[in-house]
Amino acid sequence: MDNSLQIVNTNREMQEWSNKIQACRSSSLSVRAWCRENNVPLSSFYYWQKKIFNRVSGRESSFVEIPVSAKSNYEAIARLTVNGIAVELLSGISAKEIAEIIAGLGLKQC
Repeated sequence: MDNSLQIVNTNREMQEWSNKIQACRSSSLSVRAWCRENNVPLSSFYYWQKKIFNRVSGRESSFVEIPVSAKSNYEAIARLTVNGIAVELLSGISAKEIAEIIAGLGLKQC
């Protein structure tokens, strides 16, 4: 599937679930009762609620492509772990590559 089509579909789903979550919150029902009344699996409701919260709060997981040089005899010189994500920095890594890794992890640079 075309990447832009995936983005459109994901955004559409996010909007639909955002509407459902808002409808649930504005009702006088508990989440469980609202889901039962609207034929929404409780697990799906909580999955999308978390996904939307993570996107809005900037905590959404994403992958960052980091170019790798053809040289294969690098040795790990450091290991960076942030929120359960581990990245090994190899000898020969450039400052630009380190900046890309930091940006990809959502960290602020000093």
